[in-house]
Amino acid sequence: MRVPRPQPEKISKQALTEGLLYFCVWIFVFLVPIFSGSIFRSDPFEWRRIQTAWSIILPYFLLFLIHNWWFARKFLLTKRYLTYVGLTILAVSIVFSSIALYHHICGIDINQPDVRMSSLVFSHLPLPINLLLGVFMCGLNAGIKMIYKSVRDDQMMIEMKQNMAQAELDYLKYQINPHFFMNTLNNIHALIDIDSELAKDTVIELSKMMRYVLYDSEQDSISLEKEVQFLQHYIQLMRLRYSDTVEINLNTPAQPPLGVKVPPLIMIVFVENAFKHGISYNSRSFINIDIEVDSEQQRVKCCVRNSKNPSKWNTQGGIGLDNVRKRLDLLFPNHYNLNINNTTNQYSVEIDIPAL
Repeated sequence: MRVPRPQPEKISKQALTEGLLYFCVWIFVFLVPIFSGSIFRSDPFEWRRIQTAWSIILPYFLLFLIHNWWFARKFLLTKRYLTYVGLTILAVSIVFSSIALYHHICGIDINQPDVRMSSLVFSHLPLPINLLLGVFMCGLNAGIKMIYKSVRDDQMMIEMKQNMAQAELDYLKYQINPHFFMNTLNNIHALIDIDSELAKDTVIELSKMMRYVLYDSEQDSISLEKEVQFLQHYIQLMRLRYSDTVEINLNTPAQPPLGVKVPPLIMIVFVENAFKHGISYNSRSFINIDIEVDSEQQRVKCCVRNSKNPSKWNTQGGIGLDNVRKRLDLLFPNHYNLNINNTTNQYSVEIDIPAL
């Protein structure tokens, strides 16, 4: 059996930016001797002078590589701070103590002017100053790494919150679907005994609704026109069950504005509750559904008003309404209005959301 090769780990945007920053800084540092020679000297490409300058920069560059690719990654970013500080100080001390030992063995006196043109002097500064500069450079590198780590952590937290919010939205949406189908199948079951032809028509309407629920509702947003068509199919299904004593009115824009979208299955719960709690077979009942689009404010408004059936009335809502509240909190935090008005003979729900 062929074992697939492991995929290389993708380089994050922050890591690429950080690496590019270090590359640009060190290229500039190594080019400074050439630039300074071209400005202040008659012979800008005096290679012995440039080689001496580069030999002075080299210990800092090597120390940076050790710190950046080993100490910072292995100990600082993994929060092993004591080990990190100890190893960094030890590395700085070893590098510049070795340079001081090299000066002593070779008899190099950094205080003599003629020594400054020696090609491998490595440093013109006393050991304590080199130690301070080395620690400062490592500290600056550590600060930059922590800044980029903070940016990466913030981005990961944002992505995690978005994924959690999307997962919760999907969970709430899928809770609505079984709730909706349970009510619809109960309606079909009741119609089979009453009128088989009506039951057939109901199945056709249900198939249209299932196509919307199973496919269109998978999207994050759906056009208002399709959402209205879904409500029309549902109301048509419910009309087959109830007599003329139930007044059902659906008022929508004659032609919903193009491009206006809403979250799928956001209005059906209010309509379902109206049929569940507001319809009475013994007295006249009504359900009025009004949907409006405010083009100037880019908002969609839906108002569902229904009569109250005392025999069924306890409290209107349940799982469906709670799920809608949670979805609205996730989709439009502090940017939606949901008003419920419960009077003696009438129950109304008004929802005002931004158009997507």
